[in-house]
Amino acid sequence: MNENYMKKIVASLLVLLTLQSSIYSQNAIPIYFSKLGAYVFADIVTKQPIQPVIQFDKAVYLGFGFWAVDTGSSTLDNRQAFFNYKGKQLTDFKYSSIYSMYEKSPILKFEEDKKFGLIDSFGKELFAAKYQFIDINPKEGIHKVKMNNNDCFVNNAGKEIINCKYIKVTDFSDGLALVDETKEGEEFKSVYFIDKTGKIALKPSINNIENIGNFSEGLAAIDCYWKTNNYGLYGFIDKKGNMVIEPRFTSIFPTENAFKNGYTQYGSYDYDKVSQKHKSVNGIINKKGEIVIEAKYSYINFIGNDMFRVKKDSLYGVISSSGKIIVPLKYKEVWLYSYDKKQFIVHDNNQHFIVDSLNNTIKTFKKQYDRLTRVAEGVGIYRVKQGKNEMFINEQEEVIVEIESHPFRNEITFNTDFIIVRQGSRERYYDLTGKEFRE
Repeated sequence: MNENYMKKIVASLLVLLTLQSSIYSQNAIPIYFSKLGAYVFADIVTKQPIQPVIQFDKAVYLGFGFWAVDTGSSTLDNRQAFFNYKGKQLTDFKYSSIYSMYEKSPILKFEEDKKFGLIDSFGKELFAAKYQFIDINPKEGIHKVKMNNNDCFVNNAGKEIINCKYIKVTDFSDGLALVDETKEGEEFKSVYFIDKTGKIALKPSINNIENIGNFSEGLAAIDCYWKTNNYGLYGFIDKKGNMVIEPRFTSIFPTENAFKNGYTQYGSYDYDKVSQKHKSVNGIINKKGEIVIEAKYSYINFIGNDMFRVKKDSLYGVISSSGKIIVPLKYKEVWLYSYDKKQFIVHDNNQHFIVDSLNNTIKTFKKQYDRLTRVAEGVGIYRVKQGKNEMFINEQEEVIVEIESHPFRNEITFNTDFIIVRQGSRERYYDLTGKEFRE
């Protein structure tokens, strides 16, 4: 691979990371010009068309300032081209689909004639569409692809670095990927881990493995028959294959990439005297295998800053790792509002409030909503669900945009500089006051 091109790939990643910090201050936005009967890219402030003017039928926002643009021309078979945040065309109109960008990734997946390839953020093809499947993994910088029903791996430059020979292999995590060679009918797993050169890095010597996850933060969850256990329980191995947390947990969730920020969720069973049945309950352990939060919640999730959102008896609250109550478990819903200030949106008696960790009410929403959440930290816009409709509202509870909810067809998306309303395959674009970008 040419050294200058590799430098360009690295530069591309740095550009993405830099611009990500401001979520791509958007210079251009698709605006519908009535006199043209088409969309063109225009300056988001002046509304003046970007030169050269390229007319198109629709655009799909890919994230981080990039767009897939469709001319809608039947002669081009509705092919897409790739445009950047300045409204500059980076590729020809030749792709069946260009897929959304992944966080911190300098590459994108495209589809052409039912095969997949990769392009970089400059629009240069890393390789033509030749794979049956591509799973982009920006964190590891190595991506799983499928050819002739076998899996292999390519790097950010599009070079195939591990041959297509695996039938069942996971994505890379913590520098390793899990290969499963268990044959049909076998009771226990036959697995091993490979490194980024394709060499076997670890083959667990533990017998009777029923389930095993990828590594995260140096540990992998494993469900096996261990020592005197007469049934499978979960523990954790390190990258040398040592059992560092002995199996004693009924479940670990998630099994794949279990640890995050030093915590993972474990499951147990609790006997309910009322129903006279055992019910599943969840708690938190740390990387030493110590129980941080006892398993007694039907739901628990780490939300950062030593805060855990929990649910018990159909009511939500927030607690710390020491068990201290931050938000009492008495609300129909609790959502994080401010990470640093430890403020939360709570739903109680058909009303929404913003409260702090001392249970002081910061704001009361006057209208009643089925659900209300923030769109981003420090932004005075809220996502609201009310009946069949979904909307964004401002601090005064005025509707900015509103659509009828549909899980697969209709969607509203907030970006720093604009709002996208997607209905079916069409997108329309609005400023943060709810005014559509049209001329």
